[in-house]
Amino acid sequence: MTGTWVSVLFPGPGVRLSTDVAACVFLYAALRERHWKPLLVCFVWLASWEVPYQLGAIESGHGSAGSLPGARYAILALGLVVLAAARSRGIRPAPRLLLAALLIWLAWVAIGYPVNLHPVDGQLTAFDPLGEALNEGAKTLWALAFLWPLWPLEASRPFILRLPRRSREEPTRA
Repeated sequence: MTGTWVSVLFPGPGVRLSTDVAACVFLYAALRERHWKPLLVCFVWLASWEVPYQLGAIESGHGSAGSLPGARYAILALGLVVLAAARSRGIRPAPRLLLAALLIWLAWVAIGYPVNLHPVDGQLTAFDPLGEALNEGAKTLWALAFLWPLWPLEASRPFILRLPRRSREEPTRA
């Protein structure tokens, strides 16, 4: 697999397009709310995805971190610290979306956890379309599970960015 598909799946160095898109949605939410919490939630989403992903990759023989001594324990410890910090800040994913992501993840594990690695010299050496679809499906639902609690549910408050307006009126003098 070369050319356009590689550019679409992996537009940046070592990052899938879905990761970039989800991070942009979290950033958008932070700008819209004028608050840092969506950025913290983004970090928790990435860490909570990457920890089991990397552990699974190590166990299945796909992960490069597996050759480092103690990598499993360091990754697991990082994940536990991030999750504990998230819970203390009130960050909790939407349970149904997280469950759906976990079911897709289990299907991915059931077919052998094929991991399409990032391109080397612009080419993917072995590409598994079903593995990629399950990877992207689980990752996207995982992101939605963390985004959903940030989504405004009021009909009168659409999810659009509104910047403050500067008043053009002169101050009144009494």
